[in-house]
Amino acid sequence: MESYSDTINQVNVTIAMGDMTEHTVDAFLVPQFSGGPSYGGVGGAVADSGAEIGMEKYHAHVKADGEQEFGSALLTKSGGGNSSHLLHVVSVGSERDQEFETVFKSVYNALQAAHDEGLTSVAAPALGTGIIGQLQDEQSARAMLSAVNLFSEKNPEADMSVSVVIFGSAAAYNGFLDILQNKTYQNAAPEVGQREFNMGQWVQGMQFHEDRENKYMNKIEKKDRIRRVRRYRPKR
Repeated sequence: MESYSDTINQVNVTIAMGDMTEHTVDAFLVPQFSGGPSYGGVGGAVADSGAEIGMEKYHAHVKADGEQEFGSALLTKSGGGNSSHLLHVVSVGSERDQEFETVFKSVYNALQAAHDEGLTSVAAPALGTGIIGQLQDEQSARAMLSAVNLFSEKNPEADMSVSVVIFGSAAAYNGFLDILQNKTYQNAAPEVGQREFNMGQWVQGMQFHEDRENKYMNKIEKKDRIRRVRRYRPKR
C-alpha cells in the first residue's frame, strides 16, 4: 500500500492509498447527510466492516435531534470493525459554494471531538470528492489539511495522527501529496467547488446507497430515506 507521512506542526499526517476500513485507528471519519446516514461509498464500507451499530447511532441521533448542521461532527462508539469510534461529519450534499468550508469545518470539528475524548488516531476519506461531491481532489486536500493545521495550532499539546486514505485514485493520491509536501494548505481561503457533476456516477452511486440502505434500515424508514437522498443531487 503506497503511503507518505509528514507532520503539520505536531500532528502526524499520512496520505495513503487503499481501503480506510482496513486501517486500525481510534476513529473512522464518516461523511453523512444532514438528515440521516449515508450508506453509499464510505458509510456502506464502514457498516460492512463491522461498524453497523455506529451507523445506527447516527441515525438515532438525527431522529431524536432533527436535521444536523453542515460541518458538525458527532462522536459515537463504532460497535465493531477496526476502529473503536466513528466520527460522523455532516458533509454530504452541501452547496457548491459552501462545500469547501463544510469540509474544513467537518475535519476541524471531528479532530477536536476526538481530542476532547482522548483519542489519538483518525482515518478519513477524501471529503467532498464522492459521487455528489463538488470538490476537485486538490480542493479537498486544501480544505482538509488546512483544518488539520488550524487544529494543531489551537491544540499544541495534542497527540494526534491523521491518515487520509484515498480509495482507488492515483491522481487523488498525488493531488493530496502535492498539497501536503508544498504546504499550500496554509492560509487556504474558501473556494467554489470545481468538480463536474457526472450523472452516470450519480445513478450508480445512488443504487449502491439504496442497496446498502435496504440491508441496514427497516422498510418504513427506507422509503422516507430514499426521498431525502434524491434531493441531494447537485445542480449542474
